[in-house]
Amino acid sequence: MSTPPDTTIALKKQYRKEMLSSLAKSIALPVVLLAFFLVAPWWLNTKVCDDIIREVSAIPDITLDDKTARIEAVKEMNFQALCHTYPPYLELLHQGLVNSGICAHFARLQWGLLAAQVLAGTFCAGLALLFSLTLFARKSPQKLSIAYSWAWRIAMGLALLNVFLGIPLLTFAVFEFTVLLAGLYLPKLLLVFLIGGGIAAWLSVKILLSKVPLEFTEPMSREITTKDAPLLWQAVTEAAHQLHTSPPDHILVGMQFNFYVTELSVRHGREKTSGKTLFLSYPLLKQLPENEVLAIIGHELGHFIGEDTVLTRRFFPLRQKAQGVVAAIAQSGVAGVPTIELLKCFWWSFEEIAADVSREREFLADRIGAELATPRAQASALVRLHAVLEVFNRELPKVAASGEANPFDVPSSHLIAEKFAVGDEFWRTLFQKSLSHPLDTHPPLRERLAALSESITPEEAHALAQEPIANAFTSWFENREFLFDKLLGEVKEALATFNERLTLTEADISTPEKS
Repeated sequence: MSTPPDTTIALKKQYRKEMLSSLAKSIALPVVLLAFFLVAPWWLNTKVCDDIIREVSAIPDITLDDKTARIEAVKEMNFQALCHTYPPYLELLHQGLVNSGICAHFARLQWGLLAAQVLAGTFCAGLALLFSLTLFARKSPQKLSIAYSWAWRIAMGLALLNVFLGIPLLTFAVFEFTVLLAGLYLPKLLLVFLIGGGIAAWLSVKILLSKVPLEFTEPMSREITTKDAPLLWQAVTEAAHQLHTSPPDHILVGMQFNFYVTELSVRHGREKTSGKTLFLSYPLLKQLPENEVLAIIGHELGHFIGEDTVLTRRFFPLRQKAQGVVAAIAQSGVAGVPTIELLKCFWWSFEEIAADVSREREFLADRIGAELATPRAQASALVRLHAVLEVFNRELPKVAASGEANPFDVPSSHLIAEKFAVGDEFWRTLFQKSLSHPLDTHPPLRERLAALSESITPEEAHALAQEPIANAFTSWFENREFLFDKLLGEVKEALATFNERLTLTEADISTPEKS
């Protein structure tokens, strides 16, 4: 495993900081409850002692020495113990404690202490097991998937314990606190805790029993069959065979600026794919040459090789579900804070490991992609891809506003030549950029080039990005542009809406009204 760079180390520190913050917030409730019920009997004992001392002090027909002796005797008494065991000469005092409800009060606090001990003890044991699973998870992607699955069960068990025991116990503690503090209780305050706890419990159970959809949504995309693009399918199938893996079951082409593979379902329009799906970006196919797109496809197919498939099939879907549950329980408001922080603690405790594994799997996929051509070709593909994406991010809205029928037909090389000179910060910062992914984030470009043992300077990147190319779209979809007429219509409508909103946003008092 390669040595992590400074950016990765900083990211790990951030993960650990978030995890420790969530850990402190999640254990705050069990710790506070345990501390209260440990102190509460002593507090009640002190109040009973003070009440009796006041009664003794108010007796008019005994001497001062007798009062002092009685008061000292009262100070030495443990009234909680007197509720259980008492000598014969204290029978009247015991009966008075029973009749006044003091013994019942001590009994309630004892039950509260027992429940708080169960809550805190289970929390400590569960968290210890959870963190031990993180050590197991570091050994391999296979073990990460197994450990994450068990840790998720533990985290959800602790979350439910927190909801069904912690929230009621907190309500009871608030009641006892107000009684001990002022000799009364506040019904409205108790109602707030009960309602909030009920909402948290209801949401938790509802989310746990409901099915979180494990699928992607690609609304502006369509499936490409072998009949639609036989040359594309031939190229992808040959690439898969060359890499000793199976070809995808489906190929989608859509308007997202991304390439990826997944074994989760992908919903596109009214249809849905299942099995292995390769997603190709229509805009990027128009900006990259065929050999570089094949290198990228090789990278994506590389995720189906070895233990990487375990992550694709098992770990990432479970991770996506965990994220969905955390987001849903967050809707319960203040009452759900302890629960949400506990689940966030679980989340962050595995994120550092997931980031390490993700980082290594991307480097491995780059090396696999390079097998289809050369490491240099893979490096060139990465540089050109990053440059095109950055140009699109900055210039596509302007190109769309100019009225181009299809703004993706404008070569990025022309925009680079016009807008981004070789010395611009565009090229200095390009190598720090990372590509997004539906399930994780790729390492920065400079790290991926280093892992390929390739060095490309900003000047070389500028020259590469301006090279005239025959794009992959022309190679695979020549005379088949009609396949994407509907998608382009949707994009045109979306861009028109965007431009209209942009115009309204930039309008001021000097902007003339339309008649």
